[in-house]
Amino acid sequence: MTIPRPGAAFAALCALALPAWGAAEPQTAADEPFVPEEAASHDPPDAEDAPTPALPLCGGDAADDGRCTIPSFTTIVTGKRPPPPGSHARIDAREIELRGARNVAEAVAGEPSIEVNQGPKTGATLQVRGFDERAVLLMIEGIPIREVYDGHFDLASLPAFSLGAIDIERGVTTLLHGPNTAGAILALRAPTTCGETLDLSGQVRPERPGRLLYGGRLKACQRLGELSLFASAGYERSNGHVLSRDYVETASNAQFHERGGRRDGSDYTRGTAAVLARYAPRTNKSLSLFVNGVHAPRGIPPFEGFGYTRYWRFARYDTLLTGLAGVLGPAPEDQPQTWGFRLVRGQLYAHLHRDELRDYEDVRYERLTTNPLAWFVASAYANETVGAAVQGSWALNTGNRLELALRYTLDRHAQRERPVPRDGVTSAWTRWERYAAHTLTAAVEDTQVVGPWRLNAGVGLSGVSLVDQELRGTDYPVDRRLIPAAEGRVVLERSLGDRVRLMTAGGHKVRLPMLKELFANSIGGNTELRAERAWMSEAGVDTHGLGLPALDSSLRLFWNAIADLIERYRDRYDNIGRAITAGVEAELRLAPVEQLQLYAGYRYLHARDLERDRALDYRTPHRVLAGARAATRFGLTAAVGLTVSSGQEAYYVDALTGDWVAERLGGFALVDAHLRYLVTALAPVEVYLYADAFNLLDTSYVVGSFEPRPGREVIVGLGGRY
Repeated sequence: MTIPRPGAAFAALCALALPAWGAAEPQTAADEPFVPEEAASHDPPDAEDAPTPALPLCGGDAADDGRCTIPSFTTIVTGKRPPPPGSHARIDAREIELRGARNVAEAVAGEPSIEVNQGPKTGATLQVRGFDERAVLLMIEGIPIREVYDGHFDLASLPAFSLGAIDIERGVTTLLHGPNTAGAILALRAPTTCGETLDLSGQVRPERPGRLLYGGRLKACQRLGELSLFASAGYERSNGHVLSRDYVETASNAQFHERGGRRDGSDYTRGTAAVLARYAPRTNKSLSLFVNGVHAPRGIPPFEGFGYTRYWRFARYDTLLTGLAGVLGPAPEDQPQTWGFRLVRGQLYAHLHRDELRDYEDVRYERLTTNPLAWFVASAYANETVGAAVQGSWALNTGNRLELALRYTLDRHAQRERPVPRDGVTSAWTRWERYAAHTLTAAVEDTQVVGPWRLNAGVGLSGVSLVDQELRGTDYPVDRRLIPAAEGRVVLERSLGDRVRLMTAGGHKVRLPMLKELFANSIGGNTELRAERAWMSEAGVDTHGLGLPALDSSLRLFWNAIADLIERYRDRYDNIGRAITAGVEAELRLAPVEQLQLYAGYRYLHARDLERDRALDYRTPHRVLAGARAATRFGLTAAVGLTVSSGQEAYYVDALTGDWVAERLGGFALVDAHLRYLVTALAPVEVYLYADAFNLLDTSYVVGSFEPRPGREVIVGLGGRY
């Protein structure tokens, strides 16, 4: 089996033209983003820029024109179809701008159910309802984004400026995407309409030399009859983030934390580019090609390892995603209502990733390490995922939709190292170690609507089988046993009039072992691992205009019992036993006048390792979000937000003594503010200015590791669009 060696860095990435800051154009079915893994009932509904309080909730009595509202914490979507069954939220392009989000990690951090933790090597990673990123599916235009070896991908490397929307499904999620989705499904979507032909902007953090941040971005789109073309490119360079003035070095922190007020090892470069071509001669008939790449080398802040300070740096961090997708089905007016075929979707996709990590012995990052305790001078990963998905839907009777999905994925991982020099002899790269596994998923879901009731039920079967194991040129026998995964879910919803929707759900979800957990030589891989299983349940209520015409609310209670939890226990990974995650999510949004919106959210999480009677690592019990947005008729928009988090606990094994060490991180409060001003006097050209202020209180805090996070940052930008 051959895995290509890392070559030259991929040209940079990312996502597509952003709709205009003002009102978004209403979507039509032909404009909807194509995600073949999702059935038509999972497509985003028609979107409009502002809610209409008189419209009923989808699923209740329809309005005269058949349209209805779908409230979520971040935005209101208006459409003719009900939302998919379960718990959903949408961060649209307008909301991304209001949050000042430069990347996906910053965009989703404003959700009460989502935590973004920070690790020295892994970067920004997700936790949703207590599940970490290995149980969260992240995809862009239907292409999975996952580092196949250990399951962690740096979300900060994915830009957000050109996304059309981020759709989030949490709780007992759909089975049509296969396993590893107990936490959530995050679907990054390209825009669906040409908001502008060309958009060019630049930004800078005005700091002293040595603390500079600057960048620019370009977005363009063009319709040529039935063909739509979207393109974007972006570049951002930072010398590192500025520490809070209240930062105090402690014994728990790594050494050499700062250099002139700047966090050492926090510098990065992010270059991105993307192209989407979509041919859609009519509704339910389309073909699209998406190509997306990212180039994101970065520093890694110093940390303690084996009794001394490590200075690591990603000399390269490159990703390429590509997908070819198609949809075919009868036109809407010919769709069967009682019995018959409705739609088929298919996609071929690939995700290629290369990185190289280097180990230095000095704070200047100039000399590669010679310390004999180091594992390597440099290490390299080469990951490849290729796959295919097909999904069809049928109507079995009035108000029914049956969905069948098949997915095949081949994951291939290769790694090699340059050992630490011995006796003054320069070391060379070792031969590649290679691991591979393939996964097959089959799932069926059926949704039935009867009056105010909606029932969704499904089952899914998956399995992962090891294909190959090659250690430095020698093929080793592989136990090709199938690690099975059986999943199921039931969702029941009931509309009470036009303003209230009740829901309850239960299911069984599975996380399959990662290649690192199965094979890692240095940290205890275990090929006998079983899949991690979770029995899940939730219940909730959504309201729109109940009590007050412009008040929306959402409440969720959830409880998850986890068996065969996979963790590294002492010297190897193992199925250590049982854990529980349970909690409450509450969200409110109020628009007392047309130009003002107020919002608040709260999440309580109880996450416990029952085998060792302690908290699961880096889970935050309490999170509170609150804020306000105001828009004027002369083009000025302002937003302010507050995030309050309680402390975290973490446990790890001391590398020298072998003892468990408990660490506790304190809670914190953050305030962000954002200003946007749009000048339309030069029509058809629009000029806009913006200022994004993060951590206005200059709070000193850490989250997910002992690395201090940025203090106060102000970024200003100027752009124009046509």
